[in-house]
Order: sequence, then C-alpha cells, then structure tokens
Amino acid sequence: MILGSQAKLENDNRGINVKRGMKTKCEMGFRPNMTPIGYINDHYSGKGMKRVFIDKQRAPFIVEAFEQVAKGASGRAIYNWFREASMTTRKGKTITLSMVYKMLNNTYYCGLFEFPIGSGKWYKGSYTPIISRELFDEVQKKMQVVPKSRPGTKKFDYTKLSYLKCGSCGSGITAQEKFKKTKKHGIRRYVYYHCTQSRNYDCNESYLREEKLADEFAQLLADITPEEVRSKDS
Repeated sequence: MILGSQAKLENDNRGINVKRGMKTKCEMGFRPNMTPIGYINDHYSGKGMKRVFIDKQRAPFIVEAFEQVAKGASGRAIYNWFREASMTTRKGKTITLSMVYKMLNNTYYCGLFEFPIGSGKWYKGSYTPIISRELFDEVQKKMQVVPKSRPGTKKFDYTKLSYLKCGSCGSGITAQEKFKKTKKHGIRRYVYYHCTQSRNYDCNESYLREEKLADEFAQLLADITPEEVRSKDS
C-alpha cells in the first residue's frame, strides 16, 4: 500500500509538472500542440527553444482564402479552389470542407490562441501572424449565418389551417423561410408555402410567397357577405 501510494503521488506530481510546463509555454506565446496548416513546428531545436515557422508553400493559400472570403466568397468556393490548386495538408492529404471552415474560424492565424480549447484563457502568440486581426474579424462577419431551428419549432400563419390543401394533389401545405442579404435593407426574411407531397411525391406545384397567399385570402374574404356567414352558422 505504501509503494502504491508513493507511485500515485509521483504520477500526480508528474501531471502537475506537465500542466505547469504547458502553461509556461503558452505564456511564452507558443501553443503546446501541433500548429495548423500554414505553419511548421520546429523539431530540431532543444527543449524550451522550439519555435514556429511559416510554411512558405501553404501560407500564401491561407492568406488568399481569407481575402477571398472577406470579399464575399463562400467556404465551399474556397474548398473547390483548394482542390483545383492542389492545396493539401502537410501529409499530402486533401483538405476537406470542414477543415476549410475550421481554418477560417481559427484565431491562430491572426496571432491569438486559446488553451485549453473552451477554457476562455487566451494568449498572444510569439510567432508571426499570417493575417491581420482586422482581416480575421471581417471574415467572421461574412461567415455569420442565421441559426437554424429544429424541425417543427417554426410557426407560420397559415400552416395550421386544416382546409388549406394543395390544389393539384390534395396534400397538406407547409412553409419554410429564407433569408437574403441585401446591400440596401440588410438581411430580409421571406416565407414560402408549398405542397408537402404527402399524397403525390411527384407533385410539381410551385412555391407561393406569403404576401401573395395573404392577398388571395383577402380577396376570398371580400367576396363573402354577412348573410352567407349567418346562413352557414344556422
């Protein structure tokens, strides 16, 4: 038992020393793990003297990717461009779409890093940033999207009307919203109603804007007289 307790104490102290060493390295401005694409780790200097170098082969692609997104390019467009330009990882593997988005959200490229991830502890890097903080912030603004909700949680004005059916196949009517970013009005919201295709999967009825559907209801109600309503109630 004494030997077991002594071994556990040694392991605990070793873990404390490792964490202390990682914290010291972060305070020196170097993240204690593998650098992202665009940088190269120093594998030859002595312990405590290792640095981070810019990958001259891949760094220009990273800079160009950020600049293109800042001008309006999408993550998929960058992914396709990387494939056309034969941009690969350090191991020669193809860069995936998820890696592209992870790259565009990585503060490491502008000289900041968080360690451990999710801890809220940020450090300023002692390496050379590939891009400026201003460019990184601009890319984050371009990549902002409206959060999606779970299916069934959205409420629309006309989807609860049981008598509202598709005129072609008799299926129910559902709705979905779209957001479009414009220079004049910013982000605009549009709602479209369409057939659920529950009775006919090949139903090709077109989508209908909510404003037009509301106009149709207004015209329908305008043609109904109070006498007709009273006669139906009686």
